[in-house]
Amino acid sequence: MNRRSIITFFSFAVILFAILAVIVRFGNHRTPQPDEKKRPGGGSAVYSGDRSEAHRDRQTVPANSGENTAPTGVVANGREMVADMRLGLASGQTNEVCERALQLRQSPDAGVRLEVIRILGGIGWRALPELSDYLYDGDAAVSREAFRLWKGIVAGLPNENKKIQILLANLSVMTDQERIDELVAVLAALPKASAASTLLSVAQSSNPRAAEAARTAYQSLAGVADVSPSAVQESPQQDMRITN
Repeated sequence: MNRRSIITFFSFAVILFAILAVIVRFGNHRTPQPDEKKRPGGGSAVYSGDRSEAHRDRQTVPANSGENTAPTGVVANGREMVADMRLGLASGQTNEVCERALQLRQSPDAGVRLEVIRILGGIGWRALPELSDYLYDGDAAVSREAFRLWKGIVAGLPNENKKIQILLANLSVMTDQERIDELVAVLAALPKASAASTLLSVAQSSNPRAAEAARTAYQSLAGVADVSPSAVQESPQQDMRITN
């Protein structure tokens, strides 16, 4: 091999090496996706969905609908999604967090669902529709914790009329006696005039368990002996003598 051939060979090798180096460099580079957010301390986590902070109304899904509307892969990646929910909550993406909570309602992992409701409980009244979906969860611990958080948020609502509206709606269909007693106790803790009129309303409801609990609570509040259904119906205005 003459000198010119050797020089040509080495020149070609250098060029080839440079081309391979460029390919390797750009092959390892990953362009950040537009829906990624940086985690504190480095790294990234995908939190998909609409990033807009504009308010939008959320519909309440029936808690016992039983239909799994979660997209493929959502259920399997439950714990990763819970971590993303925490990240979204920290960055103020309340709506997106609530949407993920609806998706994870069908997660087979009770631990995941328990973490979800605790995140919702931290959001407060804005997450009441989503938290309601977990009130009748198939796992007793999840259902119990969901009710505890939900009741605490409702009891703390500053709008008395809204509070009463939510309590009455649930007492009309609730069958668990322990829960009924707890919600009636929340009503009884209202200012006396409001408590008396609301308890009388529940005492005449079509839910016998709630009606009985309300009559008992009203008896204690008003100091009356006869709280039978007939007596309540005959004296619907007797609570007016109770003042705050």
